[in-house]
Order: sequence, then structure tokens, then C-alpha cells
Amino acid sequence: DDVASDPERLSRFEREAKLVASLNHPNIAGIHGIEESEGRRYLALEHVEGETLAERLSRGPLPVGEAVEICLQIASGIEAAHEAGVIHRDLKPGNVLVTPGDQVKIVDFGLAKGKVAPESGLGDSPASSPFAMQSPTIPQSPTIVNSPTLAHSPTFGSPATMPGVILGTAGYLSPEQARGKPVDRRTDIWSFGCVLYECLTGRLAFPGETVSDTIAKILEREVDWSALPASTPPAVRDLLHRCLEKDPRKRLRDIGDARLTLEEVKAGGIAKASVAPAAPLPLSPEPRHWIFLAAVAGLIIGIGAGVFLGRGRREAEPVTRLSVVLPPDLRQTQVGQLTEDGRAFLLQALPRESKEGEEPTARIYVRDLDEISFRPLAGTERSQGFVTSPDSRWIAFVAPVSERSADVRLLKMPLDGSAPPVPVAKGSDDWQGSVVWLESGEFLVAVDDGRKVLRLKSDGTPAGAAKPLAAPGYEGTFTLARGLPKDRGVLLQGTSYAEGAYHVDIGVLDLESGKVRILVRDAGNPVYASTGHLLYSRGDALFAVPFDVDKLETRGTPTAIEGGLRIAQSWANASFGLSRNGTLRYVSGGNVSKDRRAVIVDTQGHVNEWSGERQPFESAFAASPDGERFASVIANEGAIYEIWVSERGHSASQRVVARPGIDCGGPTFSPDGTKLAYSQVSRSATDGIWIVDANGGGEPHRVAKGSAEVTLNSTAWSPDGRWILAIRSQAGRPDVVVIPAEGSDGTPTPLLPPGARSVFAAFSPDGRMIAFLSDQTGKFELYVAAWDGQRLQGQPLLVSTGGIGSYPMWSKQGRLYIANTLRTRLMAVTIAREPRLAASPPVASWNLEPLRVASSPGAMMAMLPGDRLLVIQKGANEDDVSRYELALHFDDVIRAKTHRR
Repeated sequence: DDVASDPERLSRFEREAKLVASLNHPNIAGIHGIEESEGRRYLALEHVEGETLAERLSRGPLPVGEAVEICLQIASGIEAAHEAGVIHRDLKPGNVLVTPGDQVKIVDFGLAKGKVAPESGLGDSPASSPFAMQSPTIPQSPTIVNSPTLAHSPTFGSPATMPGVILGTAGYLSPEQARGKPVDRRTDIWSFGCVLYECLTGRLAFPGETVSDTIAKILEREVDWSALPASTPPAVRDLLHRCLEKDPRKRLRDIGDARLTLEEVKAGGIAKASVAPAAPLPLSPEPRHWIFLAAVAGLIIGIGAGVFLGRGRREAEPVTRLSVVLPPDLRQTQVGQLTEDGRAFLLQALPRESKEGEEPTARIYVRDLDEISFRPLAGTERSQGFVTSPDSRWIAFVAPVSERSADVRLLKMPLDGSAPPVPVAKGSDDWQGSVVWLESGEFLVAVDDGRKVLRLKSDGTPAGAAKPLAAPGYEGTFTLARGLPKDRGVLLQGTSYAEGAYHVDIGVLDLESGKVRILVRDAGNPVYASTGHLLYSRGDALFAVPFDVDKLETRGTPTAIEGGLRIAQSWANASFGLSRNGTLRYVSGGNVSKDRRAVIVDTQGHVNEWSGERQPFESAFAASPDGERFASVIANEGAIYEIWVSERGHSASQRVVARPGIDCGGPTFSPDGTKLAYSQVSRSATDGIWIVDANGGGEPHRVAKGSAEVTLNSTAWSPDGRWILAIRSQAGRPDVVVIPAEGSDGTPTPLLPPGARSVFAAFSPDGRMIAFLSDQTGKFELYVAAWDGQRLQGQPLLVSTGGIGSYPMWSKQGRLYIANTLRTRLMAVTIAREPRLAASPPVASWNLEPLRVASSPGAMMAMLPGDRLLVIQKGANEDDVSRYELALHFDDVIRAKTHRR
């Protein structure tokens, strides 16, 4: 009763229960809601059949294979919690349920520490218990039945406000937790190590007759390593050592690395390998003079590069980690690349500022690694992608034929810039954009939206007709990744839809037979290494698997090589490169989008928190008409898009639309804010535009039908409630269509006549105009046209110049907001309808640079009443890439970790 009558505790109970409810993972038992009955608050929890892991262990240790499987699932669940900003802090066998089908469910986040609002009073106190409830004492093994949960005495007040109070279960406390020091996710990694040890041995890692004895052993003694079964794989032993490192600075830093190791053990891929370090390896203890000079100069790499670049080695050399710092006045527009010989770094970038009246233009920049700066390659303006020649002397790129043409052509030039670009071949509408330069000097170009490949001779003439890119039984499209030695084949990246989800896979094209074979499922960015391995990324981890380049097939099982590579979304695979001299190119950081937040910016530029919640909000984003809610897309653990609604001041979003195996996106509020229009994409009969109650109640109904060939994505709802605007994409070409909001499976009507592509349309507040982007001039510009309630009237008005490419946003007062060409400022334009459509000169409004808008400006912004701006900001480590990491002699790392000397 005393707890139930405490408003502060009730508020904390509700706030943190909602935080845990936001965890959506098959290995975490869910919280379905917070309910009230006769004045009492309670949680509605997921019912899980089965027994606790503690009960199972009471019968003795688990077989090694079963222990690996159980702990793999535990690691997966804790990883999901950590990515959501939640630390369990009481992980133990008693808080792990195992179903009859051996599915793991982690329960009781009662001591969980999450990212809570500053006003909660919790802060970062090591003793903070966001819940008023406490985890009960549960016997942990037959050898010790009094392993209590350490909690406060009610006499001394709430632990949430008492620094130094120890919370948790004694046998599983990390050393820092036992000392009452601040904790982070590494405390769960320690507890995980204790659980894994107990699964293998059937005994506590740190047994003691009393709590004091147990804590003393945790702080002062090592576990009994001799108790591990002889059949324990060395990789698991190594994992245990890294999890149970008393110094948190030396402990395994990411539970995801533990998951990767156990996955490899389960697959039989690790017999002796150890866990790949998440952090870069240190430099040699005797740094060379040129490394020291480069670091002092801020260049880190460059001086003395000839000492190590391109030379042969007879024995393994120490790996050296270096950085290439990008010029601060440039923003990259394409991932940087190394030449095959590892001697030069190339970057496609846009200047952050331009002269008054001058259109900023993307171009290619190159830096020889024995020089100290980048130089622009003249003639590469408006390039849309590039590739270097196998001999590292040339560069080829795709660019528009002219400023006012959407047609493209392939050009090439010397990498040293000694001659201007010369056209190689003229492109066509079906060019996808990915190009591979073969050792023979010929080019391969993906066409027909990645369904075919066209081979061009070195002079640009086609070497026959385009040929299908198709693997038996594989329904998908491909991009060209990289050629193999001696033109034996070309590595491909495929995109397919199967089993209710989109998949990114790796394939190979046999250039002799023309056949395609799928090599690795659910992986990306394939590269062939001189060690005889196929390298690829899965999430933020780098893997290697033996690859027979003659037979074009993988051999054996993959090995985890490196972790912590940067990924922009939770479902993405990290980008990396490996030059033929063994230099690895990558960006570190892991999943940088996981802690985005929403803020409100007023006309004076003052920034206020929306709710304090941190989530990996994706690109689809819409505000409710009253400005009190927004809808966004979050990918679940299976990389399926779901729609969540956040309410102003509430610390946890509510999941409103989730369809198993179906991506849901494009949320758009109805004029009264009671409904949401959204799109479903699954290459099935359920695809199309749907409408659902904005609070998640009732059954959704479809208003327009899509298909495997035609996708629809809603963008706006008319103020009179009659129409929904959507982007229709078919055969790779987008156009805006109008859909009746009433009825069922209505037929979309094109907004514009056939011809130009159009995207991102929005109604004016009075419903009498529509703003949209179209490439009628050869590049996407913003237009406004009159709308009579049925169709467009008259000639559209061109509002922008210079390739604006920004989402249009209308304020309640009728002003139209667009980003400037550099997307650094938001510009306000007033549109007049009488006597004819006219636009005022754009007036600079918000400065977007300090707002750190996630994704492209416009995609993650919305206008609120009162001309306030709602912005989804980047995560703490999500700023533009400013440096690339290089690992020299990385081929030796691959050999060492795969034991191929």
C-alpha cells in the first residue's frame, strides 16, 4: 500500500515499464501493458510455458551443444536490450525461461537501467533502480541456496535516490556492481559469463556460504577453470575469460561479439579461434618515426607510405591501424575507396559551402597516400558513381550527358588527372548504375533494374546483347560488386524477398558460363582476399570463408574476423574494402542510428526535447495535425519495418502497425488525426495502401492494391480527407499517384502526365495546391501546381533551381519550406495563387547544420502548429563520416584467424 500510494514510484513504475515494453525480441518476454484494477497498478506480462534455466541446471550441467544454444539466445536477447539502451543488471538463470521447444525468454527487467529522462531523478547513479519493484531471491544451484538479491531495506528509503546501494543477485554481480560503482552494459556481459560458466559446469562461478563470501570471491579470486568440461571449445573458453575479466576496461565490450562467437561455434566454424576484438588493435610499441610525425601533423597516414605500401612480405608483419581524415569542407556522397594497389584513396563529395549564386557540385577527389591532401579530379562534376581500374591507373565514372539531361554516360580518365575524361559508352534508361572494371579492360554494367548484365568492350561498344542475371530458384535482383582474379567471375550482391522478409545475399556470376550461383545468405559487400577467402559483412561484423576461385564455391565454415564496423541502420551490413595489397578500409562505430531522438525547434532556434526517448527511428516520418504525436518506422529484430507512434512528453512510443513478414511504412495522419494511412510491401497479394486507427485499434482496410511489380508508398492526406498521395514505383521508375481515401482497392490515378519521374508530393493546408518533386529539367526540382479537388490545374510552377531534392513541407500558415541545395538551411517560400501561381524569393529560416537531422533533411522533419519544426536528430555517434580506418597487412589477420598460414 505504501508503494502504491507514492506518486513518484508509480510514475517511475509506468515510465520504465513502458521502456521495457519497447523491447521487441523473440528472446525477451514481453510486457503487454500497464493496467489498473480497483486502484492498483499492475503489469500484463507474456505467459511463457516451461521452466527457468535455474530449474534446469538444478539437474546438473548442460551438454556443451545445449549450453551454447541456450547462451546464444541469451546473448541475442541482451544484445537487443543494449541496442535499445537498456541494461538488465540482474541476469541470472532464475531470470531466464526455457520453453519446451528450447526457446529462451529473458524475464524480470526489474532492476533494468535504461536511458531515462533527466527529470526522473535516476541519472547515472550506480545504484539506480528504475522500478519500485525488486527482483526476488531465486535459488541458483544445489551448492548454494541463499544467493539473495541485494536490495535496500525499506527503512532506509528508495534505492533510486541512494548512491552506493548494491542491487542485483550476489553470485552474478560484476566487480564494479559489487563495489557500488557506475555500471554500463559490461555488467551484463560479466553476468552472462557467469551464466555460461554455470551452464557448462553446473556450479556457480563464484560460490560462497554468505553474501560477503560471494562478493569477496568476485572481487579477489578467479573462477575454477578446471571445472570446465574437456569438450569445451577453445573459443568458448576464450569468450569466458573475456566476459569474466574483472577490469571492465579489459572485458568484452559488446555482447554482440559473444553472440557472433557462439554462432560460429554452433556452426562448427570455430575450433580454436578467439573472439575478434571490437576495438582496433594497438600500434606497435616501437612506432616508426614517420607514424609519429604523421600523428603530430594530424595526418596520421601519408608520410613514409612508400615504406609499407605494395611491398612483398615473406612472413607475417604486425597489423598497423591508421586513419585517413576527410577534408572538413567536404561531405561525402559515396563511400570512399582504395585503389587495388592500396596507394590512393578516392572520395566522391560535395562542398559544404559554395560561392554566392554558384551551384554546389559533387565531384571525385583523390589522395595519394604519400601526399598530405586531397585534390579534385577536373571533369568529374556531377559524377554518380565511380570505379578504379584493376591496375590502379584509371578511374571510370557515370555522369549525366549535360546539366539539363537525365541521360547518363560512362567516362574514364587517368587517376593522376593528366588527361580529361573521355566518354566510353552512352547509358540508357535501364542502366542500374553499378559497374565492374575487368582485368581485360572490359566493363560490366547492370541493366534492367539489376536483372541483366551488359558487357562492354574497352572502347565502349557492347560485346553482345544484355544477358539475364538469374540464379536457379532465386527470385531477386543484383548489383555488381567486384571482379575476381583473371576475370574468372564477378561477385554480386542480391536482393530478394522470401519467408516474409527482404534479404541481402551474396552471389557470383560465372563469366565463362554466364550462370549465377548464390554463395552466402543474409550478408553483404563481398570481397575476394588474396588469402583464398571470401570476405563479407553481416551487420557490424566482418567474416571470412574459404573460397575456391576456380570452382566459384565456398568451402568450410565462416570465421568472425572483426567487429564494430559502422552501420547506418540496424538491418544494414557494414561497408568495407580490401585492396589486393592486403589493406583493409572501413569505418568503425557499430550501429550509429540506434539512439536517435525527436526535438522541437522554434523560430528563434531554441531546441526542446519531445519526450527524451531514444529509438532507431527510420526514414518514414509524419506529425499529427495537432502536433502532439508523430508516426515513424522502426525495424524489428527481423529487419521488418513496423510503425510506431510517439506522443509528446511520453517516454515510450507505442507500436501501432506490425505485420509478421511484411514491411509497413509511409505513415500519414488523416486530417483529424484519428487514422493512419500506410503502405505494406511484401511482394504478395497484401501489398498496397492501408488505413488503420491511429491508436492501433480495429482492423485495417486497404484502399489501393499493390503487387510484386508495383509498390505504393503514401506521402500525404488531403485536408478534406478525400485523397491520399502516394509514390508508385514500377520498373524502377517512380511517379506520384492519387488514391481515393474511401472505398476499397481503388485504382491510383497518376498526378502528372507520363514522362518525367515525380516523388514526395504534399497538399497545401487549404487543399488547393500540391507541391512535388519532378525531374522534368533533368534533375529533381520542386514544383507547385493548383489542385481543384480532382486533378491538377494549369502549368506547374517551378519553385527551385539547382537540383533541390528536398521534401516539401507546408506550415499551417501556408508557407512552403524546402532545403537549400546544400541542405544546410531550411528556406521559406510564400506561394500566391492569384492572378496566377507565383513564388516569393526564398527566405533563409532554420540552420540545419547544428540540428544534426537524421537521414536527408526533409525525410526526418515535419512542421508543427506555430511554425515549429519537429526534427529527428542523429544518434550520438551518427555524424557524417569524417575519417576512414585502414588496417595494413590485414591479410595476415585473416590467415591467423582462419589458421591458413
